[in-house]
Amino acid sequence: MRYHAEQIIDAGEMLPQFRLPAAGGGVVQLWDYKQRKRLILLALHAPECPDCRQLLKAFAANYAAFREEEAEVLALFPASLEAVEQLQQELHLPFPLLADEQGEVQRRLASWDEGGGPPLPTLIVADRFGALYARYTARTADKLPSPDLALRDLEYIAIQCPECGAAEWFSESREETL
Repeated sequence: MRYHAEQIIDAGEMLPQFRLPAAGGGVVQLWDYKQRKRLILLALHAPECPDCRQLLKAFAANYAAFREEEAEVLALFPASLEAVEQLQQELHLPFPLLADEQGEVQRRLASWDEGGGPPLPTLIVADRFGALYARYTARTADKLPSPDLALRDLEYIAIQCPECGAAEWFSESREETL
């Protein structure tokens, strides 16, 4: 299988604006968090995937620590709203699950199988302005970094001053395929 991303953003670039339906009702848009929260985006491939579910549980167990870092966790699936709502009912996650039914947002954030398969699981860390700091991509969700690494990335972002040295900060941004 060969993988590619459509219009994928690079470190330091702004995350693409989006507006997606959330499990439990309502709509979440990236703009809701701009200048208020750092972001952890989990772009996962299927609500029924056991590895994706385990990853979501791990991030839920660390949710208080993410909130202490003034961050929000958002999980996106290229799935129907009904499938995402069912997952939310089963797992009772403290953060929003979003339905990107056509995969339009994930195509700009994660790599996809050129043969039309699902996206590769991706963990994205962004600053409060929506600039990409780190993107971790793996063939399976269980190979993505733990919540601890995401928390360390958030702590690093917190001690930086993007207004004072964005060029140096972004030169240290990370992109890893695991």
